[in-house]
Amino acid sequence: MTIALWAVKKFPSGEAAGYIVSQCIGAAVGSFLLYLSLGAAAVTTGGLGATAPFPGIGYGQAILVEAIATFVLMLVIMGVAVDERAPPGFAGLVIGLTVAGMITMAGNITGASLNTARTFGPYLADSLLGGSNLWMYFPIYVIGPICGAVIAALFYTKITAE
Repeated sequence: MTIALWAVKKFPSGEAAGYIVSQCIGAAVGSFLLYLSLGAAAVTTGGLGATAPFPGIGYGQAILVEAIATFVLMLVIMGVAVDERAPPGFAGLVIGLTVAGMITMAGNITGASLNTARTFGPYLADSLLGGSNLWMYFPIYVIGPICGAVIAALFYTKITAE
């Protein structure tokens, strides 16, 4: 979302890199806290919630699904949280319901990351704690969400231009 908002000049250029790094650090800290809370089984059984394509899902298919789900989410964010014309008070609910819908749609296909940092954290922690090595799938969760979000932000900006 940060890159998409930056692409349409809704996020300060000087702060984008710091936000992205902070999001990745936060995701990693969250994964380590999950490990500390639940123990080794969180790594060996649950992979700390790491996302990966389900069996039979190709790399391209997974990228497309992540892009579509993130496109929908970013379009909603643009409409209810970024656009000054949006009625106040409903952005959180609408965004939350959209996330739930996109997880329902993509969950059994890609694990429904919708966010590169959300995948980075569990991958890093799993690697350091002896869990599964899923880094081969990481480009799916970089390319899909970033492309989907940027296309949605550009599309929204184009269709709402006055």
